[in-house]
Amino acid sequence: MLILLLVSFLSLVPDAVSAVPLPNRPLGFVYNCSCDNAPIKLSLFLEMLCPYSERSDQMLRQVADYYGPERVQLTYHLFPLPYHIHSFSASKAVHIVDLETSGLKTFAFMTHMLTHRDQLSTGNTMNVTTDTAIRRMATSAERYGVTASRFMSMMSNSDVEHITRVGWKYACTRRVTGTPIHFINDIRRGDSSWTLQQWKDVIDPLLNDSTVFSNRTMIPSKCVRPANRMCRHSNTPPEPPRPDQTSTNEPSVNRQTTTKPTGGSERNYLNYILLIMIPIVTLFK
Repeated sequence: MLILLLVSFLSLVPDAVSAVPLPNRPLGFVYNCSCDNAPIKLSLFLEMLCPYSERSDQMLRQVADYYGPERVQLTYHLFPLPYHIHSFSASKAVHIVDLETSGLKTFAFMTHMLTHRDQLSTGNTMNVTTDTAIRRMATSAERYGVTASRFMSMMSNSDVEHITRVGWKYACTRRVTGTPIHFINDIRRGDSSWTLQQWKDVIDPLLNDSTVFSNRTMIPSKCVRPANRMCRHSNTPPEPPRPDQTSTNEPSVNRQTTTKPTGGSERNYLNYILLIMIPIVTLFK
């Protein structure tokens, strides 16, 4: 009996004391400035060094382009895998380019990284230092307007590190264990081998469903653009920097800042201890 109580207590502790920091906006990279009120929310969890992620990237962009931003909102989430040595740094590289280009070159850079992933594969970098691998990423970033020196400096930026970690933790909360993983309206569906027709076979019935949504149209009359997010991979020009930001060397990562957990977790931890200790004390009376 005592053992069962202790096991139950230990199973509750992680939920009580470990919490993912709260971002100030939804995480991820929204493709083509698609509408927040689109009826279909398509999410892709991918990794920059995964060949299957490259296949999903190409297909899901076709899906999003086919339906348009009013019907399908496509969001990418990065999930670096531990068995790809430079995966975490590659994810940080995407965030750096996203920040330095105000989101305008994010998807183009991801395509480049996926296409040239062999340069950073575990097999091709066994005898290469981490610094050399990161400098290869810096060379790629230069193609998209980020100088190598700036890129190397941002690699040690604590905000970039934090954003990348929070994105990974968020994926874990969605039970993502590999890449690519696809979600349609928060339900896991799809595979990297799916064709456009297979995606249409799933999405079309959702758009044409007249039973559940009989009282409202499935296509929004007015597109609500993503709040607090630059419209990535679009023709929308970036906002000019504020005067107080032009002279700083380290930009404020204000589009994905997070709030760290407060003391509520510790209070929950104490509550669990009291909850378990009461029957234990009663048992030994």
